[in-house]
Amino acid sequence: TMILKHKEYIDSHTRIIQEFPFAGYLVQEELLRNLVKEIVNAAIFSPEKNKKQELTYLAYYQTGDTCRFASLEDLLSHPNAEPEIIRGLELLKDCDSYQKIRVLFETDGNVTLDIIGPAAVVEGQAHLLRQRLMAFNQHYSWLVKTLVLASRPRRIAKILIFFVFSSLIYSIGMYVYAHIVGINVDPNLIQKGMSYYEQVAATIRSEDINEKLNVLLKGNYRGFVNVSDFLVLCQSRIRFSLVALLMLGAFVWVSNHLKQYYPRSFFAMGKQKDLLRTVEKKRDMWTVGIILACIVNIVCGLIVAFLKG
Repeated sequence: TMILKHKEYIDSHTRIIQEFPFAGYLVQEELLRNLVKEIVNAAIFSPEKNKKQELTYLAYYQTGDTCRFASLEDLLSHPNAEPEIIRGLELLKDCDSYQKIRVLFETDGNVTLDIIGPAAVVEGQAHLLRQRLMAFNQHYSWLVKTLVLASRPRRIAKILIFFVFSSLIYSIGMYVYAHIVGINVDPNLIQKGMSYYEQVAATIRSEDINEKLNVLLKGNYRGFVNVSDFLVLCQSRIRFSLVALLMLGAFVWVSNHLKQYYPRSFFAMGKQKDLLRTVEKKRDMWTVGIILACIVNIVCGLIVAFLKG
């Protein structure tokens, strides 16, 4: 996925700014060397200016600090360990105001290409750089993008947790109150639905005074619920709320936990190479575990349905 942010024509030169909104990118040594080689040998640079201006490397640490490296080898030899773990990188070759290539790996997973050069060659050079940059994309699945990397589902789940918890407290309070003060009466006296109005219509045509009085008295039970029935209702609401809280809480915890296995920006250099292998291994373990849990849940549901049937 690419987004053309800006295209500008300046005299005989063209400037292209393109954004790659990756869900996450992985910077490895081989891919970075290929990209650097493409920038250094770009056709937009005149030979005499290309030799004078070196490519600069600006690393962004997770602490918020920055560090400029003199060469690619210095960057690759960096320990990349706490606290100086690289989370962003800027590559810049700026020969003059009309010959420039800038590639920015942002900490949020986005990558930006900014290139300006002669109109005759800049489009072709931009295409070659786009191909190099697409290789850094992690290609996370839509499920990971939606449930793990996106923050909106977790925000919605937290809001639902608040309301479900409030409902749970209310249901528990009503259960306790009903258990203390509630009473039971003969279920035949409780009128349900429109049956009471049918009795009223029939009684109007009757001349039996006792029947008329009974119907009037039964009217006081409209909307009444026996405490035994109300307690059952409260128990159902409490069970539902507990299950909902458990599921929502599990989703928020798992989603937050999985974020560390799907980094938006990862630089597999220095000590982070070993960490990458660990991250990929645990990611696979969680994937297999979730799939097995779903399969077991479906099988158990089918067995229960079969036994009940």
